[in-house]
Amino acid sequence: MMIIKIGGSMKKLLGVSLSLCGFLYLMFLLTLYPMLVSGYGSHEQMVLNENNQFTDALYLNGDISVRLISDTPFTVKIDGEKVGEFKIYSARFKGEHLIEVESNKECVIYAELKQHPSLKNYILSLLLISGGIVIVWEEKRAT
Repeated sequence: MMIIKIGGSMKKLLGVSLSLCGFLYLMFLLTLYPMLVSGYGSHEQMVLNENNQFTDALYLNGDISVRLISDTPFTVKIDGEKVGEFKIYSARFKGEHLIEVESNKECVIYAELKQHPSLKNYILSLLLISGGIVIVWEEKRAT
């Protein structure tokens, strides 16, 4: 059996590297990850009038927030059921859903999609940060 002994400066480097990786991963989860909605992007614009409507089937495995914004009232249907008439509509979905947006007047609607990281992702980033801090702290105590 071979035992590898790591020197003090290497442990500090390992600890700082783990903490840095955890911090960067946490920043990714809070800033970029919400905008990376697979197959959809994060923003979309729709132009509606009395002759057309917008229908989109969201096939999502995660936790997604949808926000629709317009100056003109529009009607929202989720899975074929009328939800109501809105100028601003926000909802959070998991799984597959059919979203329909209609308007009797000409209307420009901006759609924003935002995904939410799972709790496992946050726990992983915090474990990396705290693991790195513990390694640095233990090495500092040993010297």
